[in-house]
Amino acid sequence: MELKLMAKFELSYCCASDQYFRGSDAEPTLEGWKSGASAVNSMFRKTEHDWTPVMTYLLQEGIEEDDLVSLQKGNAYLARFQCCPLGLVAWQVDFTSSDVVIDSVTIKALATTTQTGQVEWTLQGDDQTTEKLDFVNGSFYCQFSCIVAQESVTTTVIRGSKTAKLTATLSSGNGDAAWQQAQLFSQSINDNDSSLEITITLQDVK
Repeated sequence: MELKLMAKFELSYCCASDQYFRGSDAEPTLEGWKSGASAVNSMFRKTEHDWTPVMTYLLQEGIEEDDLVSLQKGNAYLARFQCCPLGLVAWQVDFTSSDVVIDSVTIKALATTTQTGQVEWTLQGDDQTTEKLDFVNGSFYCQFSCIVAQESVTTTVIRGSKTAKLTATLSSGNGDAAWQQAQLFSQSINDNDSSLEITITLQDVK
């Protein structure tokens, strides 16, 4: 069997507009975060339009006012239900009907954690073996124990597979606001940038 480097599959999601996009297409492929997910457990999309109290607190904690401009119109993110200790959302791509296999997978995602909140990412291929993804965090502010990062990882751990399943699990946190201490894709409500990007490099099987 000869493997030949082929094309790329690209899927992105913008939490602000709640839309999925394929490649560089300007028009959305899917509407609504659940429409592109293969599994959802105890998760919802939250929009907040009054961030004045939060911004006041952040200013008191030493965050520069210019860094908070994007919050003035509110934000959107995915979180687990308040009553649930754990939330899960997964995305799956299947190439079994094509003469290609996966070479590498690159994931870029916005994740926010405060206090003891946790976001764990895993990737599965054809053999169902779960691999934990170790992201490299980008720049973020943490004066108030908050990590907001554009996380990125590239892996070849499922090379040769025809399927890829990416799972994000949200857990932990303290007190009544524990559910808010682990968030996915948090961004300004008027932001057009992607908060999740999945890029899969494919190999042609001949």
